[in-house]
Amino acid sequence: NDPESRLPVRVITEYAWHSLFARNMLIKDDSQCEHFIPEFTILSIPSFDPIPQIDGSLSEQFILINFDQKLCLIGNAGYGGEIKKAVFAIFNYLLPLKDILPLRCSANIGDNASTAVILGPTGSGKSSLVVDPSRPLIGDDEHGWCEQGIFNLERGRYTREICPDTKIAFGALMEGVEINPVTRWWEEELGKQTESNYVAAPLKHVNNLSKESIADHPKDIIILTCDSTGILPPIAKLTPEQAIYYFITGYSSSLNRPESDTEQEPTITFNPCCGARFMIHHPQKHTDMLYNKILKSGVNCWLVNSGWTGGSFHEGRRLKLDETKTIISSALNGSLDKVEYQTDPIFGFEIPMLCPELPELTLNPEQAWPDKVSFQNKQRELTILLTENIRKFSDEISEAVLNAGPSIPKKTTQNI
Repeated sequence: NDPESRLPVRVITEYAWHSLFARNMLIKDDSQCEHFIPEFTILSIPSFDPIPQIDGSLSEQFILINFDQKLCLIGNAGYGGEIKKAVFAIFNYLLPLKDILPLRCSANIGDNASTAVILGPTGSGKSSLVVDPSRPLIGDDEHGWCEQGIFNLERGRYTREICPDTKIAFGALMEGVEINPVTRWWEEELGKQTESNYVAAPLKHVNNLSKESIADHPKDIIILTCDSTGILPPIAKLTPEQAIYYFITGYSSSLNRPESDTEQEPTITFNPCCGARFMIHHPQKHTDMLYNKILKSGVNCWLVNSGWTGGSFHEGRRLKLDETKTIISSALNGSLDKVEYQTDPIFGFEIPMLCPELPELTLNPEQAWPDKVSFQNKQRELTILLTENIRKFSDEISEAVLNAGPSIPKKTTQNI
């Protein structure tokens, strides 16, 4: 929604519903339609099945971007989301050249123009956790951070779940849902039978939408992680260096849904900058830009765990969505500024002693575990994983960021 950052794009699709998807998700400027000249063209051809030996493709599905020809080809992919992701990949290359930081994040705004940005890998809960009745939505998934502040790169919401602040009305596009054969309408009970539910709705369907095209610089940045080990606290306050550490690490766990009840153990993942697959520049460029903006704007940085507490996947419990929402709300409204903090001896971040709105929830992860020896062993495992992962970036990041992660604890032994 920043006029100076817009990129005229023409989308040509094989399927009519892909055209509707693009219309819902991409910003349309009616004043420019009469004399529209595209700077980039996207061709979506789901029926094109490439032959790698002939076409030189690396897989059966492909997304090819040529910045010289200003052309993007999407082949053998019926998933509508590839169109918006291709546009985001293009922005990820072009915007940093203008000193604008593209971020895969959700954002909302509170009283006194207090903007909050929620970063997180896929499945960590950005779309669900950004919903707050007291804070109008700026955008759901992709934003830019320029000299004036935060702006949305899209005009729609694309989520797996029906968000409570978004109505399903004429014009919304639903993928992977089952339709009642009698009413010819989607029903929630039927929709829950599939794991591929997606909804692409225009932002005008959002009940609580910010009217500002560019919001002020963030007051708070939330970095989400879905920690299936149960070692990270529900919330911790980060230094700028720690924020960059967890941003470039992109540590999380892969789940089918933000609150999946599946019995299959989640897979630990590392997704640098919460969107590595869309990045054309080296992650260092994005981390350097974010670090400088955090320092310049004096942003409060938080790490929020939307995963497990009181034990790992098999022994602990998943934090409820409402609990994580309350924790984030407490951070944004200043409630956590009034409580005492303790420094984690291994991770070095600051953990609040309690959340006033959830006094019964134990925020210190070690205290939440009934078996302290198991906690310390699992803590060591996670620390080693994080330490080995960050070494991949040791030549590109500063010593201060490299040392902002956890220190490997001594191995625990138990007397018998």
